[in-house]
Amino acid sequence: MRVKQQTASKALLAVSSFLTASLLFSAAAAAQDQVNASVNGHAGSGAGRLQHMQIQSSVQLPPHAWREAQEAALDAMQKKLKKYAKISATQADKVAEKEAPGTKIQRTTLQAVGPNLVYIVMLKNDTDRYLVVIDAGNGNVLDKRHLTPRPAPAPAPAQSSAD
Repeated sequence: MRVKQQTASKALLAVSSFLTASLLFSAAAAAQDQVNASVNGHAGSGAGRLQHMQIQSSVQLPPHAWREAQEAALDAMQKKLKKYAKISATQADKVAEKEAPGTKIQRTTLQAVGPNLVYIVMLKNDTDRYLVVIDAGNGNVLDKRHLTPRPAPAPAPAQSSAD
């Protein structure tokens, strides 16, 4: 009886580990799809496509929970990739700042775009946003994009009062 319980416990642990890893992978893949779309102009692996299905489950996550899960998956992925990078995020930031003078760094992420390990650096100032892709091996700039700023909301039409 005890052997059966241990076997069942191991099986449950294996299933639980698999589901946790699957969820982390899905969140990381969705984040990767967003980066690939920004960098390459098209979606990446396709794992993020599940978001577009017309389904509704009995459990609805609040938006902050989904964002937190995505952030955790991205952090975990970056930690795994960090051992392969030859330059640090700080070094990548310095390179990116030279490419977009007068901007401040919003975010720097270590990403695998296909088989390529790169730092994606988002920068902005009061009017412009930039995305700079830095080679994580030698610090070369692989791509630089001036992102179109979001247009300011149109002013409300003036209402004329009839006297």
